[in-house]
Amino acid sequence: MINTIPKVSIIVPIHNAGERLTACLDTLIQQSLQDIEIILVLDCPTDGSDIIAKQYAEKDKRIVILENQINLHIGNSRNRGLEISKGEYIGFSDHDDYRELTMYEKLYNNAQTTNSDIVLGISVSVGIQNETVQFPSSFSNNDLREYALMDLVSGGDDFTLMPRATNIHPNIYKSQLLRDNNISFVNTNLYTPEDRIFQIMCLYYSKIVSLYTEPLYYHIIYPESAGQSTLYQSYQSRANGKLKIYEFLKANDCYEKYEPEFLRATKKEFVNCIIDVFHSTKSINKVFKAIKYLKSFPFCEKAFKNTFYSLQRYRFGGKLFRTLISILMRL
Repeated sequence: MINTIPKVSIIVPIHNAGERLTACLDTLIQQSLQDIEIILVLDCPTDGSDIIAKQYAEKDKRIVILENQINLHIGNSRNRGLEISKGEYIGFSDHDDYRELTMYEKLYNNAQTTNSDIVLGISVSVGIQNETVQFPSSFSNNDLREYALMDLVSGGDDFTLMPRATNIHPNIYKSQLLRDNNISFVNTNLYTPEDRIFQIMCLYYSKIVSLYTEPLYYHIIYPESAGQSTLYQSYQSRANGKLKIYEFLKANDCYEKYEPEFLRATKKEFVNCIIDVFHSTKSINKVFKAIKYLKSFPFCEKAFKNTFYSLQRYRFGGKLFRTLISILMRL
């Protein structure tokens, strides 16, 4: 290590990454910015990923190994990494993703030039969802923070249903920002999506946010990835995550400012949760069980009685199904 304080610490929770782990680690140790810390959090892998990680650590002193005694899942594994990280900035990687070899040098230089608390990057989704999410080019960095925050709270627009700033992987965060405001990840065994909750907290407390527009990070999405798991996608976890955002906005006296966007996002997400239950179980009883659970949240009634979102992206059957669900949620 060149300095006692690395420029960037990158935290990588590792479970069963399979053959994809090698590309992830190779594109970390070969970064053009060499003054980095790589924290590998071994979350009880059973496929030999832990052996591979330790082999890399033996050859590269910048790699720090943490081993979980029980499976903590993504959120708390990242928190373990945050607790010991030394970097001026913090980055995050999934264990099956890879990046351009100039990624952290470019992001760090941007952060230094702009004195940013957060540098938002661009990721390319590869696999069952091939896309590059771009930010509008019509605004300056002065507008970026509020735009990204509003986009996250609203759950994206009615056509993408995905906020542009959702992914944390292509970004770096000033470690002082996280420490000063006690920002950490939620327990992803109970609350999802953790990235969106974390991002909202970071943006809310940040003062300077910049955007690096060259795609540098490749996010691999496949049926067995953690974000596609039944637990991660369950209506309970996603509704609990929505409650976390609600409580955060309330605690910081800004709920009224973002309420219209939050309620529209709630309606969109809860409708999709119910549809997912029906598609996965084909059980009307389980659909009504999900409806009962979601209606127990304090913001649900207002979301379904007071908001509207466009159904233009859906075919006739999708529109009809979503309208029926909305009616049932209002009863």
